Amino acid sequence: MKCPSCGKELQKNSLFCEQCGKEIYVVPDFETEVENNMEEHLEKIKNSLELPEMLQTTLHHKKLYYWLGLLCLLVIGFVVIFLVQHSSHENWDALEYVEQARKEFTKGDFDKASTYFEEAIALDPERTDAMQELAEIYFLTNEKEKYENLLKRLLSNTLLAETDLISCYGKLIAFYNTAGESQKIRELLCECENEAVRKAYEEYYAPLPSFSVQEGYYTKVMPVMINGPKNGVIYYTQDGTEPTTDSKKYEGPIILEEGDYTIRAIYVSKANITSDEAKASYHIDLSRPEPPVVITTSGIYTEPTYIEVEIEENTRVYYTTDGSIPNEEAMLYEEPFLMPLGKTVYRFVSMKEDLVSEVVERIYELDIPHKLSEEEARNHLLAYLMQTGRIQDYFGNTLNSDKVYYYTYLTYCVIREKMYYVFRESSSDSEMEMTQLYGVDAMDGSVVTLKYENDISYSLVEINNP
Repeated sequence: MKCPSCGKELQKNSLFCEQCGKEIYVVPDFETEVENNMEEHLEKIKNSLELPEMLQTTLHHKKLYYWLGLLCLLVIGFVVIFLVQHSSHENWDALEYVEQARKEFTKGDFDKASTYFEEAIALDPERTDAMQELAEIYFLTNEKEKYENLLKRLLSNTLLAETDLISCYGKLIAFYNTAGESQKIRELLCECENEAVRKAYEEYYAPLPSFSVQEGYYTKVMPVMINGPKNGVIYYTQDGTEPTTDSKKYEGPIILEEGDYTIRAIYVSKANITSDEAKASYHIDLSRPEPPVVITTSGIYTEPTYIEVEIEENTRVYYTTDGSIPNEEAMLYEEPFLMPLGKTVYRFVSMKEDLVSEVVERIYELDIPHKLSEEEARNHLLAYLMQTGRIQDYFGNTLNSDKVYYYTYLTYCVIREKMYYVFRESSSDSEMEMTQLYGVDAMDGSVVTLKYENDISYSLVEINNP
């Protein structure tokens, strides 16, 4: 055995080291039998402390039951809380849902806020405030389709205030603009009938251009204007090619002379929104009709003469007697007519479609011996009819009835070398129906009864002298 301190070999049963003087502790060895007895005793103690296996199993089951019961209590608690909350929500009106949604929105819980807003809208579909706030949530949560659809729904709501309507249009325009969907912006504003909205977003408004002249066939030079909002630019072509922003800018009326034209135009708004294309085709024919051929020449006439004009096919002839240029509102020539007494200036034109020929002028002077004017002849007729008792006064009233006679000057005629002023008699029963024809001698005022023989002349068939 050695000293644990200095390593000096020790003598048997020595209690101190002779070299270093340290005390030596010697642990005596136990006998094998004693050691075995000790281990056996310790094992018994251990076994006495361990629980029986059945008891251990029982305790394990109790512990399991405890946790299961606790779990059931938690589930029941959650169910009760949910039912209480749900039953309380069932009695909410739309306003309460909106208020709760706003609280959740303030907390930042967009899911709950959107759920409450949706409940409010389901209860009251006209809650435009809830729809607008819900749209804002859809925008913040990047639910693009829901955002777009809800804004569209708002635009169709007639209860939406105009300021809110303008705001919703603005949001939808911004949404489409960000997505690069300019076509949807154009369609949105072109379908809008609210002037305030279109005014607010006029830089995006790109309606279809319109033409001042309807397309078709014309027989005169046509100035065509293209109309569109003033804050944008109109581009057009007139040769049928597709217009682009490189095409000619519209700056004033397009003058169409003879030929065929196809005008195509687009409008580009200030925000570079391009309209659909407008298109119109024109055929301009400037071949003027020939002037009318007036057979009766200018001159002085001493006997009744008819004025006759030749008319080309598909043309019309108009004339005036006051020196003005004839148009479609002038007198239409249909058949030869009797030259009037005195001096008269006639002007004639031919018209085909809207084209007008050059003016043809004729000056006639008819000098047939007569003493009475047309008005004097009329007074002679009325005096004669009052004398015979047909009328009571110069107004054509009758004595024993409500009937009134009217006397209209038609023309003059020459019968048996005598000139007569011709008057037509009609009554208040039928002003358009002729009851009698009278002739008044242009020299002495005597009255005769006439009969109308054909379309252009009168003949004295029977004379009834007073």
